[in-house]
Amino acid sequence: MWLQTHKIAPTAASPCRARPTGATARNSGWSRITRDPDDASFRVVYDDVVARYGIECAILNSISLFIGYRASLLEAITDIKYVR
Repeated sequence: MWLQTHKIAPTAASPCRARPTGATARNSGWSRITRDPDDASFRVVYDDVVARYGIECAILNSISLFIGYRASLLEAITDIKYVR
């Protein structure tokens, strides 16, 4: 039910990924596949390069931070629902 009300046509996304060293990198294979009608900052992304779902979070000045991969689409959705 949640996915039906939040899914969008895939759009290019390039969230920053925090590295253990503190550096950041951008991944060009990501597509944003959800958005919250209430404009919450968490979204599900899909990474074409590794064929996995993950979560991004919009932070200061519309910069998006990659939170991490999840084992499945269901896990990404569940994690977003509980973070909010």
